[in-house]
Amino acid sequence: MTDRPTVVAIRLSAARLQKHVRVAARDSSRVVFREPPDRRNLAGELTYRQVLRCLQEGQLIGKPIMDNAFWQFQMRRHAAGLTVTVEAAALAAGARVEQIIVLGFDAE
Repeated sequence: MTDRPTVVAIRLSAARLQKHVRVAARDSSRVVFREPPDRRNLAGELTYRQVLRCLQEGQLIGKPIMDNAFWQFQMRRHAAGLTVTVEAAALAAGARVEQIIVLGFDAE
């Protein structure tokens, strides 16, 4: 029998995850909304662009949680008098974020 290498999930620090999410969010085709944003769930306060900018320039809040193959996290960004908070999950392949799934968003 041959010894097979053990596959171990790479642990990303919050700072590294934030960096990789920002890079991935620059390509909007890698950002998917769990529910399509419409006038009702954007509540007339947020635009698709504001949610995208939060992922591109926001700060990671709290500690990311690994759930199956996804890193769940929240990001926050203050702009134009609004504080935008996005809850999302990142599908990571190694240390690279392949896709970001927006689970929810809010503005204060």
